Order: sequence, then C-alpha cells, then structure tokens
Amino acid sequence: MAEISKMLAQVTPPKREDEEKMPMKVFRPRPRDTGTSVRKEGDTFVVVAPELERIVAGTDITSPEVRQQLNRRLAKLEVGKT
Repeated sequence: MAEISKMLAQVTPPKREDEEKMPMKVFRPRPRDTGTSVRKEGDTFVVVAPELERIVAGTDITSPEVRQQLNRRLAKLEVGKT
C-alpha cells in the first residue's frame, strides 16, 4: 500500500496556487414552474394545472381512486387556499 501511495504522489501533479484561491462554483437547479393558476369566472373557479390535465385526459374521472388522486394533487398545489 505504501508503494502505491508513493507512485500516486509521483503521478499526481501538485496543486497550483491559483487553484486553491478560486472558489468552487455551485450549480443549483431552477425550481420547476408548475404553471398552475386559479381564476374565477362568474360563480365558478377555474383551475389551470397541466399536471392535473394530464391525469384527467388519460383516465376515467368517475373512478373513486382517480378522484382521490386528483384531490391529493389539488391539496399539494394548495388550490383550496386560493
């Protein structure tokens, strides 16, 4: 193990002084824009949410399980607070 350590020390170039002084860049992903909005049209509230539209378009919304899933998503989007 000591021999390998010596070999690595010979192969690895020493750090330059300017490398130590430069701060490391941190890249953070941007939050996703949900595109969710709620507006009132007369006595009706209209919820525009692409995520929910995909669920509704591809399933039978008369199913209790699907309605439960929609209610969970609406709660997650905090639609009831608006």
